[in-house]
Parts: sequence; structure tokens; C-alpha cells
Amino acid sequence: MCAPERLRDRIIDAAPENLDELRRAVGPIRERRSGAARLAYAELSTLHVVDTAGVVRVDDADPRLAALAAASDTAEWTEASADEAAPFRYGYAEGDELLSVASLHVWDDTIGQLGVFTRAEARGRGLARAAASAAIMIACDASLVPQWRSRVGNEASARVADRLGFVAIGRQLFVRLSG
Repeated sequence: MCAPERLRDRIIDAAPENLDELRRAVGPIRERRSGAARLAYAELSTLHVVDTAGVVRVDDADPRLAALAAASDTAEWTEASADEAAPFRYGYAEGDELLSVASLHVWDDTIGQLGVFTRAEARGRGLARAAASAAIMIACDASLVPQWRSRVGNEASARVADRLGFVAIGRQLFVRLSG
């Protein structure tokens, strides 16, 4: 479980089994997004990273990132955690335009949580796998366990994870809080 310290005991004591129970345990705090997610993990022996030609490092302040966000579905952008600052972010670029981004967030110095987004009209070209491959290699180099979390029902994201060699091993209830 990953939760702010101020909420951790409340959630552990409640042991929620569904989203409504989790919301009740969190209490009257504004949520930004919630749902159920498929969790998949990888290690070097299972990975099938792809060529990262065309992939560049992307800073949180990169104007190409802001342009991609502005041209994207807000719910999909948020689902991919692309709206959050990331210590490591890579994107597939054509010219001056980002078409796909992969963010790597480090959880408890153990998990390399990936968030991947591809512009709707650029999907199906393998760009998510290329951007994700760069982030996955950074996670592995840092001895982190790569984690791919996709909303239950987002089969496209699950397929990308599967093609990269991630193995689904569980589900997670999540509530992203504001502030």
C-alpha cells in the first residue's frame, strides 16, 4: 500500500475490499481520480524492450509536453500520470512534436512505476513501447522493479505491457487525492 502517512493507519485498519470502502476509509478528502487497476511487473528475464531511436529525455517544463497535454483527453492523460512531475520522463518525438511519453516514478526506493501515454492519432505504431523501453531501462539500471499499472478495462495499455514482457499479478484499488 502506498498512502500518505496521515492516512495510512486509517486505510490499514479499514482493510477496504472495494472502491466505496476505500473512499470511506480515506474520509472527506477531495479525490482527483479513483478506480481499479491491473498491476503487472517485470524483471530483466521477462522484458522485451524495443529500439529507442527517436526517444528523447523530456523535462517537466518542456513546452512539447505542455502541447501534448493540451491536445490530449484529460482523463487519459491523468490516468497515465502524465500530469504529475516525474524524475524521469522520455518521449517519442517527430520533429518538434511529442507523440508519446513514458514517466517513471520511484516508489519507496523499490518500485519503478511507469505511466505511458500516446497521442490518439499516433497509436498502433509502437511508440508507447519505445518510450516505455527507455524508462524501463532506467528503472532496471537503478535496481527498481518495473511496475505497469493500467486501469481495469484499458486493454490497449495492458497489451503494451504484455508485449514488453510485464506479467500481471494482481489488482489495486486507488484514489488519487488533490493537493
